Amino acid sequence: MSDEYNGWKNRETWCVGLYLDNDHGTYLETQRATARGLVRAADFANEYPEVTLNVYRHVGREIEGMVQEWRDHLEEFGAPGSDVEPGLLSMFLEIGSLWRVDWDSIGVGKLDTFPVELLTAKSAGDLVRSERPLGAPLPTCPDCGLAVLMDADDWHFCDWRPVAMDVLGLGFDDV
Repeated sequence: MSDEYNGWKNRETWCVGLYLDNDHGTYLETQRATARGLVRAADFANEYPEVTLNVYRHVGREIEGMVQEWRDHLEEFGAPGSDVEPGLLSMFLEIGSLWRVDWDSIGVGKLDTFPVELLTAKSAGDLVRSERPLGAPLPTCPDCGLAVLMDADDWHFCDWRPVAMDVLGLGFDDV
């Protein structure tokens, strides 16, 4: 890795990250893809709570699919002289090939301020006992702080959407 690309794995990943945030339209589309990736990760965690969740991979895959759709659209309708978005053409000309892009790093960059542990399912053993001034201590989620009463084979899922809306500015109405 080189300091030249500000910590990105390679030039292609750096270029994609730059282009996704450089234009207002692509930024908004990337925000939507990030929201879809978080929903995919949450659905995966709900379906398979015992499996380790890689939130960044889900977000990266959504963004990769979005960029590949743009490329396919450009290949289909991007003949010289067409009215294709000029920013997309210059982005793909500079990136070169998408197979070198580290999409997990793109996902990490999009979620740098989001506490991804909110999406991880917690079993009863993951909860902590909090001391209460009166009464018995309640098991509490270490990530969201919610007191949870559950059986040993139950799973707790944090309410992560309000945090994503607040921290990342994501909307989930059109996801």
